[in-house]
Amino acid sequence: MINLTFDTKDLQRLEKATRESRRKLPRELSIAINATAKKASLEMSKEVRTELAASAKAVKTALKITRKAEPNSLGSTVTLKRQNRIPLRDFKANQTRTGVAYRISKTDGRKTVAGAFQGPTPKARLARWRGHVFKRKGRARLPIVKLFGPSPWGVFVNRKMDKPVAARVEQELSKQINRRIQFNVFKASQLT
Repeated sequence: MINLTFDTKDLQRLEKATRESRRKLPRELSIAINATAKKASLEMSKEVRTELAASAKAVKTALKITRKAEPNSLGSTVTLKRQNRIPLRDFKANQTRTGVAYRISKTDGRKTVAGAFQGPTPKARLARWRGHVFKRKGRARLPIVKLFGPSPWGVFVNRKMDKPVAARVEQELSKQINRRIQFNVFKASQLT
């Protein structure tokens, strides 16, 4: 859980600007908080991708803004789902003679799952497999299991990425409040 604080002077300046522009303070704060929540989601994704060699699209599936700020409830929640493990195909998986090669960490090299195979990509036979990586459970042809890499949540928690993200998001909140102040000052100048 990341809790953010902001300068009360900024809040007082925003209150004064909203009075002059005849707008409502809670609405302006909710706009700033929602913009900050979007930035927090982006920052969390970037931080996870500093460790994982996965695409932004693959990491984004685990991130969601579960609660948006409204004028009557000024708070927003960005959730990193706990169970969403990224499929191994999203780690640049390639079929080789011995199995499937992949790269999970940006600091480590490629590894190979011996005996694994990759499903065909779309527009080929069994397109529903979509290039995922599978491995047989025993010596028989069936059953097969789909292979996954780590979850973004696990990487975020184990690497203690919450503090650097919180610092950047707190700066973003201050920036968004200042944007709302400038907007309200501009609206007030148009009214006079």
